[in-house]
Amino acid sequence: MKKYNIRYYFHNYRFSSLFLKNFLTILLVLYLPLSLTCLGISLYLQNAWFSELASAAHDSVASVQEVVDTVQTNVSGACINTASDPSVSSFVLTKKWDFPSYDIVQNIQNIIRSLTISCGEYIDSIYIYSTNNDYLLSNTQSSTLASFYDQDWLPFCEEQAKSLSQWTWGRTAMTREGQAVSYISTASVVPYSLTRGTDGYVVVNMSSDWLAQLVKQRGSAPLEEFFIVDRTGLVLYSFDPK
Repeated sequence: MKKYNIRYYFHNYRFSSLFLKNFLTILLVLYLPLSLTCLGISLYLQNAWFSELASAAHDSVASVQEVVDTVQTNVSGACINTASDPSVSSFVLTKKWDFPSYDIVQNIQNIIRSLTISCGEYIDSIYIYSTNNDYLLSNTQSSTLASFYDQDWLPFCEEQAKSLSQWTWGRTAMTREGQAVSYISTASVVPYSLTRGTDGYVVVNMSSDWLAQLVKQRGSAPLEEFFIVDRTGLVLYSFDPK
């Protein structure tokens, strides 16, 4: 007679008992479909949640894009209009002087008055620089380039002017008070034509503070991380100025 140990009887009883068979039957018939149903509902709700987030993000981007496009169109237009102004063309074509004539002084005063009027909510400053006389006009200060507080834009403009008549880029500049400020700057060559050479530049500096107020709730942290990039992938704006 073959002898069986206790482990054999326990194992045989466990898998052949009526209770276990009923339990497995109930598990397969009831709990397994229920589990699959719960899993399906969970996946559906998860997908719906992600779709809702994507839709909200798309709406947020679309609303900001509309404002940014409108503002950038206005900035580009202001830059082109300034570069095409006959008085600006006359200034950039003027040779370097020892003592400016009355006509030069009068023309400079008219240009500065116009620049002051053009600056507003999102245009922080406008520069007009002449390569012929090395003088820079702005709504904040007019002087030779060497005496001007913000000079880092010129090398970039000289490089871009080799192939473009207008360009936009993000930068960190120094204010007249010596403080760092984030700009989205748009520049044009003067005269506004690549076929006529480059006698100067117009630079329109757009403050990014207005954009921060647009996409962030006052007194609270932003829910999204927001970027503006150009066609090359260069970051023009983000919440982090760095």
